[in-house]
Amino acid sequence: MNGEEHMAEQVEAEEEEDREADVGEGEPTGSAPNPRQPSRTPFTNLSQVDADLALARTLQEQVSLFFSFYHIALLVSFLWLETKIE
Repeated sequence: MNGEEHMAEQVEAEEEEDREADVGEGEPTGSAPNPRQPSRTPFTNLSQVDADLALARTLQEQVSLFFSFYHIALLVSFLWLETKIE
């Protein structure tokens, strides 16, 4: 076996290991991928308009979550103060 054949076998073995590792991440063994889930496009492959929309959506989600947690914290603080006053 020459060096090129050995390299090709090593590359194939590493790719197989990567595929096996990817299967094990996030999904139980034996489950099929969700066919309705759209494929994800890397951010760097988006047009400027699509990239701006993706950033805007992400920012909107983060702001919404922040205010949700903020309001919960205010409510908990109010209830805690109310118990201390009594």
